[in-house]
Amino acid sequence: MAIAYTNATSSDVPQAQTTIYTVPALTTAVVGAVYIANVHATEDATVDVWASTVQIAAGLSVPKGSTLQFVVRPFYLDTADTLDVGKAGTIGEINVHVSVLEKT
Repeated sequence: MAIAYTNATSSDVPQAQTTIYTVPALTTAVVGAVYIANVHATEDATVDVWASTVQIAAGLSVPKGSTLQFVVRPFYLDTADTLDVGKAGTIGEINVHVSVLEKT
């Protein structure tokens, strides 16, 4: 069994649901951390998060100029599963960083 640490990032996440990370073939992923930063200087933002087709967070408020650490405990994703993020509105400039342990 091979183990690899990897990161996925996205800057200025759009309003639509956007895939940040996809689990490679024949791999199980352990998501250890998800950081969501609102780098907008004057506007708060609201963010939604999905693990594949299941919404795991709705309406997360991210104040202007702040970062939210979303994961309290690691969670698992299987081959072809995705981690998606989208803004619930048009306000804010959201950057996302995901730390993942991949097991093949």
